[in-house]
Amino acid sequence: MIPEELLFNYSAEEISITEEEILINMEPESSGLDTEISFEMSGIIEELNNLADFRGQMKLFSDIRFDANGSILKINDLIFNLYSIIFNELSGSDQVALFICTAGKSFSEKSSSNYKRGEFLKGYIYDIAGSIVVEKIAAKMHSELKERANSEHLNLTNLYCPGNCEWDIREQSKLFTLVSGEYAGVELKDSFIMQPVKSISGIIGIGKSINYRENTCDICGRSNCMFRKRLKAL
Repeated sequence: MIPEELLFNYSAEEISITEEEILINMEPESSGLDTEISFEMSGIIEELNNLADFRGQMKLFSDIRFDANGSILKINDLIFNLYSIIFNELSGSDQVALFICTAGKSFSEKSSSNYKRGEFLKGYIYDIAGSIVVEKIAAKMHSELKERANSEHLNLTNLYCPGNCEWDIREQSKLFTLVSGEYAGVELKDSFIMQPVKSISGIIGIGKSINYRENTCDICGRSNCMFRKRLKAL
C-alpha cells in the first residue's frame, strides 16, 4: 500500500544539469550568443550541480469526487475547478496525489545578484537552470510514485500544475490548504507566487482506469503557451 504521505530529499548527484539542457531551454533570440553562452556556462555548470537543496513532499487522498458539470474535483469536500483538459485526464482516478517541490533559494539568489551586477547572461543562465532543476525534481517524484503504484497494478496520469491548461493559478491556495509545504520549505504568498520561486505544486491521478499522456499540447488550443514552445524546442 502506498503511504499517505511521501517525503523526498535529493542530492546534487541525483538531480544534475547539463550545458545542453540549458541551451535547449534558452529563448530563440539568445541562439546567436552560442560562444558567449558556452564560455559563461563552462565556469558555472560545476557550481550549479553543487546547489543541492532539493526537497519535495506528496500527500495522497482517497476521498475524492469528480463532477463533470463544471469540471470539478472535490478533495475532502474542498472544490478544485480544473477546467476540461485536466479534468478529463484525472477523471477516473481512484486517488490523487498533491505535491510540492523546490530547487531551493540558491538559483534565484544567484540569478538576482548577477542581474544587479549587470551580468545579465549569467543571471539568465542561473534562472533557467533553476527552472530545469525543479522540473527534474517533480519528474523524479513522479517516477518514484509510479514505481510504488505499478507494484500495486495501478497507473498514474502525468502531473499537472495550477497555471497549466487553463487551471487557475489561484487554485494553488487550495492545494496548500491540504499540503502544508513545511517539509519542502515552500510557502505561498498572497500574490499566489511560491517562495522559493523555483518551486512547483501540482496533482497526479492514481488508479486502474487512467492513463499517462506525455503532454496535452495536442488537445489544447493555446498556441502561445510557454510549455508548447519548450516542447517544440526539445
